[in-house]
Amino acid sequence: MTRVGPKLRSEKRVLLAMRGAQNILARHVEPGGLDERATIDALLTVLDDEEVVEAVHELGRTLR
Repeated sequence: MTRVGPKLRSEKRVLLAMRGAQNILARHVEPGGLDERATIDALLTVLDDEEVVEAVHELGRTLR
């Protein structure tokens, strides 16, 4: 049996986090958008999520 299922879940989780981070950065550069502190806080909320961090580690292990 292959490990495709968990890998796809990890890939999807990381992809969703990246999309979220891109949206946060897009709001930051818009006129009247998020200030620096709010941008960093929002990015940390998305990227420092325990499940996202684990998914990144999982993908790192499978790519070695």
